Amino acid sequence: MIKVANNQDVESIFQLQQQAFTHEKWTKEVIAADLVDDQKVYFVYEKQGKIVGFVSFLLAVETADILQIVVAPNYQHQGIGQSLLKYGFAYLKDQKIQKVFLEVRQHNSAREFYQKLGFVYLNTRKNYYGTEDALVYQYVLN
Repeated sequence: MIKVANNQDVESIFQLQQQAFTHEKWTKEVIAADLVDDQKVYFVYEKQGKIVGFVSFLLAVETADILQIVVAPNYQHQGIGQSLLKYGFAYLKDQKIQKVFLEVRQHNSAREFYQKLGFVYLNTRKNYYGTEDALVYQYVLN
């Protein structure tokens, strides 16, 4: 089941990102602040009462950025990430968002996942992650 995240989900979101990222880890306070920020929205994927994935977006006029998408290691390759994005995209379309942007580390294996979903490479941001480049992708909502 996918739902909009709330303050009761902060700990689960925090723990998931701790598992997934070696860099860019956000504190519980940042996550809690995001959940009440009108320009941000988080969706969580629950399976058997446990949050096993989430996606977060930053909303702007007609565009959105994917801030983070995480699926717990034991639940990857089961369509959860795709389900989260599709759910999020439906929400964004209702908000009149036309384009979604994403930065991905140059050596992140998830690049193939995004390309299969229809994300298109736009450009490279040199040394965006310190010494590693970011690849910028765009998805057009129809």
